[in-house]
Amino acid sequence: RIANDYKPSVLDIGCAYGPFLSAANDMGWQVFGTDIAKDAIEYVQSKLLFPAVCANFPEFNAGTEFGINKFDAVTMWFVIEHFSNLKEVLSSVSNILKEEEPTVTLLINCSGYGKFQKTTEYPLEDNMNMVDLNCKALMGMCLTTIPYMQKGSKIINIASVAAYQPIPYINVYAATKTFVMYFSRGLNSELKSSGIRVMA
Repeated sequence: RIANDYKPSVLDIGCAYGPFLSAANDMGWQVFGTDIAKDAIEYVQSKLLFPAVCANFPEFNAGTEFGINKFDAVTMWFVIEHFSNLKEVLSSVSNILKEEEPTVTLLINCSGYGKFQKTTEYPLEDNMNMVDLNCKALMGMCLTTIPYMQKGSKIINIASVAAYQPIPYINVYAATKTFVMYFSRGLNSELKSSGIRVMA
Protein backbone atom coordinates (compact mmCIF):
# COMPACT_ATOMS: atom_id res chain seq x y z
CA ARG A 1 0.00 0.00 0.00
CA ILE A 2 1.19 3.54 -0.79
CA ALA A 3 2.23 5.17 2.46
CA ASN A 4 2.07 8.84 1.48
CA ASP A 5 -0.02 11.18 -0.65
CA TYR A 6 1.77 10.25 -3.88
CA LYS A 7 -0.48 8.19 -6.13
CA PRO A 8 1.58 6.22 -8.67
CA SER A 9 0.09 5.34 -12.03
CA VAL A 10 -0.24 1.96 -13.70
CA LEU A 11 -1.30 1.07 -17.24
CA ASP A 12 -2.76 -2.43 -17.54
CA ILE A 13 -2.55 -3.64 -21.13
CA GLY A 14 -5.19 -6.31 -21.70
CA CYS A 15 -7.15 -5.25 -18.63
CA ALA A 16 -10.23 -7.39 -19.47
CA TYR A 17 -12.99 -6.66 -16.95
CA GLY A 18 -10.60 -4.89 -14.60
CA PRO A 19 -9.71 -7.31 -11.77
CA PHE A 20 -6.15 -6.05 -11.57
CA LEU A 21 -7.24 -2.43 -11.99
CA SER A 22 -9.56 -2.85 -9.00
CA ALA A 23 -6.84 -4.44 -6.87
CA ALA A 24 -4.32 -1.76 -7.80
CA ASN A 25 -6.85 0.99 -7.10
CA ASP A 26 -7.48 -0.50 -3.65
CA MET A 27 -3.74 -0.36 -3.02
CA GLY A 28 -3.59 3.36 -3.79
CA TRP A 29 -2.64 3.36 -7.47
CA GLN A 30 -4.04 5.59 -10.19
CA VAL A 31 -5.19 3.04 -12.77
CA PHE A 32 -5.62 3.06 -16.55
CA GLY A 33 -6.61 0.17 -18.79
CA THR A 34 -6.65 -0.88 -22.40
CA ASP A 35 -8.13 -3.94 -24.08
CA ILE A 36 -9.34 -4.98 -27.52
CA ALA A 37 -12.66 -6.30 -26.13
CA LYS A 38 -15.29 -3.57 -26.38
CA ASP A 39 -17.65 -5.12 -23.81
CA ALA A 40 -14.84 -5.42 -21.26
CA ILE A 41 -13.86 -1.78 -21.70
CA GLU A 42 -17.48 -0.67 -21.41
CA TYR A 43 -17.71 -2.57 -18.11
CA VAL A 44 -14.52 -1.00 -16.77
CA GLN A 45 -15.72 2.46 -17.76
CA SER A 46 -19.35 2.23 -16.64
CA LYS A 47 -19.20 -0.12 -13.64
CA LEU A 48 -15.73 0.35 -12.20
CA LEU A 49 -15.46 3.98 -13.32
CA PHE A 50 -11.81 3.65 -14.33
CA PRO A 51 -10.31 5.33 -17.40
CA ALA A 52 -9.98 2.69 -20.10
CA VAL A 53 -9.90 2.54 -23.87
CA CYS A 54 -10.58 -0.11 -26.50
CA ALA A 55 -7.32 -0.14 -28.44
CA ASN A 56 -4.49 -2.32 -29.68
CA PHE A 57 -0.98 -2.39 -28.23
CA PRO A 58 1.58 -1.22 -29.30
CA GLU A 59 -0.41 1.13 -31.60
CA PHE A 60 -2.13 2.52 -28.50
CA ASN A 61 -1.15 6.12 -27.64
CA ALA A 62 -1.52 6.80 -23.93
CA GLY A 63 -0.89 10.51 -24.32
CA THR A 64 -3.75 10.90 -26.75
CA GLU A 65 -6.16 8.64 -24.87
CA PHE A 66 -5.40 9.55 -21.25
CA GLY A 67 -3.32 12.72 -21.42
CA ILE A 68 -0.45 10.90 -19.71
CA ASN A 69 2.67 9.55 -21.43
CA LYS A 70 4.56 8.02 -18.52
CA PHE A 71 3.46 5.48 -15.98
CA ASP A 72 5.07 4.18 -12.82
CA ALA A 73 4.19 0.65 -13.89
CA VAL A 74 2.94 -1.14 -17.01
CA THR A 75 1.39 -4.59 -16.70
CA MET A 76 0.36 -7.27 -19.21
CA TRP A 77 -1.34 -10.13 -17.37
CA PHE A 78 -1.73 -13.25 -19.56
CA VAL A 79 -1.98 -11.30 -22.80
CA ILE A 80 1.34 -11.79 -24.60
CA GLU A 81 0.06 -15.01 -26.18
CA HIS A 82 -2.61 -13.00 -27.98
CA PHE A 83 -0.20 -10.73 -29.84
CA SER A 84 0.51 -11.56 -33.48
CA ASN A 85 3.10 -8.78 -33.79
CA LEU A 86 5.39 -10.09 -31.08
CA LYS A 87 8.51 -8.27 -32.26
CA GLU A 88 6.77 -4.89 -32.10
CA VAL A 89 5.37 -5.67 -28.66
CA LEU A 90 8.77 -6.59 -27.23
CA SER A 91 10.31 -3.51 -28.84
CA SER A 92 7.64 -1.32 -27.23
CA VAL A 93 8.21 -2.96 -23.85
CA SER A 94 11.92 -2.27 -24.27
CA ASN A 95 11.22 1.37 -25.06
CA ILE A 96 8.99 1.74 -22.02
CA LEU A 97 11.72 0.30 -19.80
CA LYS A 98 14.36 2.58 -21.29
CA GLU A 99 12.18 5.63 -20.82
CA GLU A 100 11.26 4.82 -17.24
CA GLU A 101 14.65 3.37 -16.24
CA PRO A 102 13.23 1.09 -13.56
CA THR A 103 14.90 -1.48 -11.36
CA VAL A 104 13.28 -4.85 -12.06
CA THR A 105 13.46 -7.21 -9.10
CA LEU A 106 11.25 -10.03 -10.40
CA LEU A 107 10.28 -11.25 -13.88
CA ILE A 108 7.85 -14.17 -14.20
CA ASN A 109 7.39 -15.64 -17.69
CA CYS A 110 4.25 -17.76 -17.40
CA SER A 111 2.50 -17.42 -20.75
CA GLY A 112 2.43 -20.48 -22.96
CA TYR A 113 0.20 -22.97 -24.69
CA GLY A 114 0.27 -26.43 -26.20
CA LYS A 115 -1.60 -28.43 -28.83
CA PHE A 116 -2.46 -32.00 -27.87
CA GLN A 117 -2.62 -33.85 -31.16
CA LYS A 118 -0.41 -35.64 -33.65
CA THR A 119 2.20 -33.11 -34.76
CA THR A 120 1.50 -33.51 -38.47
CA GLU A 121 -2.26 -33.15 -38.04
CA TYR A 122 -2.52 -29.53 -37.03
CA PRO A 123 -1.46 -26.47 -39.01
CA LEU A 124 2.16 -25.45 -39.31
CA GLU A 125 1.14 -22.01 -38.06
CA ASP A 126 0.06 -23.50 -34.72
CA ASN A 127 3.42 -25.23 -34.31
CA MET A 128 5.24 -21.99 -35.15
CA ASN A 129 3.06 -20.00 -32.76
CA MET A 130 3.94 -22.38 -29.93
CA VAL A 131 7.64 -21.80 -30.59
CA ASP A 132 7.10 -18.04 -30.86
CA LEU A 133 5.32 -17.77 -27.52
CA ASN A 134 6.88 -20.53 -25.44
CA CYS A 135 10.48 -19.89 -26.57
CA LYS A 136 11.03 -16.65 -28.47
CA ALA A 137 8.79 -14.44 -26.33
CA LEU A 138 10.23 -15.86 -23.12
CA MET A 139 13.80 -15.31 -24.31
CA GLY A 140 12.92 -11.84 -25.55
CA MET A 141 11.40 -10.80 -22.22
CA CYS A 142 14.45 -12.10 -20.35
CA LEU A 143 17.00 -10.31 -22.55
CA THR A 144 14.93 -7.12 -22.63
CA THR A 145 14.60 -6.99 -18.85
CA ILE A 146 18.02 -8.18 -17.61
CA PRO A 147 19.75 -4.81 -18.23
CA TYR A 148 17.39 -3.30 -15.63
CA MET A 149 18.06 -5.93 -12.99
CA GLN A 150 20.55 -5.85 -10.15
CA LYS A 151 21.99 -8.17 -7.52
CA GLY A 152 19.15 -10.08 -5.89
CA SER A 153 16.79 -9.86 -8.86
CA LYS A 154 15.10 -13.05 -10.01
CA ILE A 155 13.65 -14.54 -13.20
CA ILE A 156 11.14 -17.37 -13.00
CA ASN A 157 10.43 -19.14 -16.28
CA ILE A 158 7.54 -21.61 -16.16
CA ALA A 159 8.65 -24.90 -17.72
CA SER A 160 6.96 -28.31 -17.39
CA VAL A 161 7.62 -31.93 -16.49
CA ALA A 162 7.16 -32.44 -20.24
CA ALA A 163 10.61 -30.91 -20.64
CA TYR A 164 12.34 -34.09 -19.43
CA GLN A 165 11.45 -36.44 -22.29
CA PRO A 166 10.02 -36.51 -25.82
CA ILE A 167 6.25 -36.95 -25.65
CA PRO A 168 4.26 -37.98 -28.72
CA TYR A 169 1.08 -36.02 -29.38
CA ILE A 170 2.34 -33.04 -27.38
CA ASN A 171 5.63 -33.14 -29.22
CA VAL A 172 6.18 -29.46 -30.03
CA TYR A 173 4.97 -28.31 -26.62
CA ALA A 174 7.35 -30.68 -24.85
CA ALA A 175 10.22 -29.54 -27.06
CA THR A 176 9.54 -25.87 -26.28
CA LYS A 177 9.56 -26.60 -22.56
CA THR A 178 12.90 -28.39 -22.94
CA PHE A 179 14.20 -25.15 -24.41
CA VAL A 180 12.82 -23.21 -21.45
CA MET A 181 14.52 -25.52 -18.96
CA TYR A 182 17.95 -25.54 -20.59
CA PHE A 183 17.88 -21.86 -21.54
CA SER A 184 17.06 -20.98 -17.93
CA ARG A 185 19.83 -23.17 -16.51
CA GLY A 186 22.41 -21.78 -18.89
CA LEU A 187 21.32 -18.18 -18.29
CA ASN A 188 21.45 -18.74 -14.55
CA SER A 189 25.09 -19.81 -14.84
CA GLU A 190 25.93 -16.80 -17.02
CA LEU A 191 24.33 -14.36 -14.57
CA LYS A 192 25.66 -15.96 -11.39
CA SER A 193 28.47 -13.42 -10.98
CA SER A 194 25.99 -10.54 -11.18
CA GLY A 195 23.81 -11.96 -8.40
CA ILE A 196 20.77 -12.42 -10.67
CA ARG A 197 19.07 -15.81 -10.32
CA VAL A 198 17.14 -17.60 -13.05
CA MET A 199 14.82 -20.48 -12.19
CA ALA A 200 12.63 -22.78 -14.30
